[in-house]
Amino acid sequence: MSIRLPALAAVLFSTAAVVAQGPSSLQTRALEPAVGDFDRLNMTVAWRVYLPVEGRGDGIAIVQPIDDQVFVQLKSGTLIVLQAHADARTFRKPGDVLWKHKPERFSGVVVPVAVVQTEVYVIHGQRLAILDRVDGKVKYTEEMASTAAAGPAADASTVYIPLTSRRIVAYSHVEKIPGYRARKPIEFPDPIRKVNLAIEPADELSSPQNRSPSLALLETLRPPFKKAADSIDSSVSIAGLKSVFPPYRAYDGNRSPSIALLHNLREVYESSSKDSPTRLKYLWELVSGGKLEDTPVLTSDPSDPSGDRLTTDTGNTILTARREAKGTNPISTEYFTQARITAPLTSHGDLMYVATADSNFVALSTREIREPSMAQNALPRGKFTAGGAIEQKPLIAEDSLYVVGERWGLIRLRRGTLEPMWRESLVDGRVRAKPLAA
Repeated sequence: MSIRLPALAAVLFSTAAVVAQGPSSLQTRALEPAVGDFDRLNMTVAWRVYLPVEGRGDGIAIVQPIDDQVFVQLKSGTLIVLQAHADARTFRKPGDVLWKHKPERFSGVVVPVAVVQTEVYVIHGQRLAILDRVDGKVKYTEEMASTAAAGPAADASTVYIPLTSRRIVAYSHVEKIPGYRARKPIEFPDPIRKVNLAIEPADELSSPQNRSPSLALLETLRPPFKKAADSIDSSVSIAGLKSVFPPYRAYDGNRSPSIALLHNLREVYESSSKDSPTRLKYLWELVSGGKLEDTPVLTSDPSDPSGDRLTTDTGNTILTARREAKGTNPISTEYFTQARITAPLTSHGDLMYVATADSNFVALSTREIREPSMAQNALPRGKFTAGGAIEQKPLIAEDSLYVVGERWGLIRLRRGTLEPMWRESLVDGRVRAKPLAA
């Protein structure tokens, strides 16, 4: 049986697809798995690509196959997006580089990205950057209250970020308004007083040789052209205005800089005054009882409109909470595992896959662990004991689940029951799971 897993091929071979561009132009390449190993498993190489790195210390840190794209982050913080499948509409071939993004401030720690239909969410330290998924241009940036502990998770309207302060914060990426604040009511100036309608000579406009002075020098544009009785009626050069909202006077608002000072008009608000706490609408925060280390998992139940949940883990505890809240989001349920959780949680359908330090890999029902009456006594739907602790996030593809056991290698399990799909016969007649040697 032939298995078509181009996304898995990108994960397996991307670590070998690196070209080091140092001062000596030295090129290095890691070894790919032997051809015989793939023939034994009925697998073939879909495509390979060599990525530019900044030096010998640089390399691939994280690979995320999402939809028809592969998101690769280097150790230097550079994000490279590749085409995973051939696209007849855009004439893209597998392995083509779609765009690159290099952060302005790299914290030295690389975490996974979150991707929705039109945007990509990248975190470096306390800075969240929202990129356009089509071309990789920066659309918005956000300075968070604390450093991110792991990568973000996002749905159609909200982005969820775990912080090192044992909190998960939620922002609405739909209501992203530059310098977000409620619009202040328009203030109208007081009625003009002390206006003289008598004809008076316009001395301020007369000049030697009938030269006309610049209008920018006039204190008022109302005749007679001399200093007005009310300073509020003064009209000055637009370049000096603090706001373009009427009345055009100084007030505590978002200042509009001179357009002549901007390098481009794509992000006009970047040079504006940001005296509001955030440019993304802050929704809520969840306080956990332990250290957060992994990206939250978003689950939903089509039969229950209110069943959209957020699931994360702290040590040997799995926490669930609702996605919608105001201010503070309380924990809904808790499930305690037999040992410490060693790999990020993974979900598919109604199943949540959990790896623990005792080399066990179990499948739990998300419907059971989110119910307060059943969370404490939920039983595994499937269980597999590996030859070592599983520390990497499992990969789900078609009907299979791929996990990597410490000092054992790649293991292919049947999704749901966790029954091994790669087997080998021992001399004594026993049959056991056969891993692909690491």
